[in-house]
Amino acid sequence: MKGRALLAVGMLNAQQWRDRLVQVALGDFTSINARKDDPESSYLRQKALEALAEIGTMSELQALRSQRKSFDWTPGLIRAFYFRQRNHQYTRK
Repeated sequence: MKGRALLAVGMLNAQQWRDRLVQVALGDFTSINARKDDPESSYLRQKALEALAEIGTMSELQALRSQRKSFDWTPGLIRAFYFRQRNHQYTRK
């Protein structure tokens, strides 16, 4: 349910959620009241990436890129990140 809500945030263009989406994509679930060891953690991170594809900026993309090696990225998350990066035109900041 939380993953679908994250995606809806992007679809609804909720710009005020961008920083929180970056944190969720990096595995910090504090803003959505989920535990770090949540069994759906990869799914939550993927949905945050998908939401960022809708409302993210170049600065958020760079933040994700710079911290990629610091976090565990499953093959599915890596695919989602590069797919979204390639297919989305980020607004300039």
